[in-house]
Amino acid sequence: MLKFLLVGESRVGKTCLLRRFTREAYSELPLTIGIDFESQKMDIDGLIVRLQLWDTAGQERYRSVTKSYYKNCDAFVVCFDLCNRESFRAIEKWIAEVQDFASEALVMLVGTKLDAALEGNRQVSSAEASQFVEERGFLGFVETSSKTGENVSNLFFNICKKVLTSR
Repeated sequence: MLKFLLVGESRVGKTCLLRRFTREAYSELPLTIGIDFESQKMDIDGLIVRLQLWDTAGQERYRSVTKSYYKNCDAFVVCFDLCNRESFRAIEKWIAEVQDFASEALVMLVGTKLDAALEGNRQVSSAEASQFVEERGFLGFVETSSKTGENVSNLFFNICKKVLTSR
């Protein structure tokens, strides 16, 4: 069993990403209040892995609640909106918070809303996000679209493989 926590600013698409992965569906959803949970099984090269996927609220007022879930996480999925530069700038504070509570944590950076970025709304380039990840030694960077499903399953498959090989 692996435990992953999705963190990032409010409205970056964490819940949509999680629902696309676990339910293979897309719908615009209300803001997460506190924390939400989904479970999913994956076959990783013949090994069946059960994922505990924790979706956190991005609003400041829920931080004291969500921090208690940081303990014993195998990886953190730090999300930002490719079409919102402020959500990318906020990654620094999310990384600092993760490292305060889980200093040895594995981190995957995820740019969401790739479908909108491809329509000319992009504010953060792939090169900029990749450089950010490389400088910090994170697991990697992936761009996803919950609306189209692009790279969503691959994201979680790759995180699982990297977590399992790091053990």
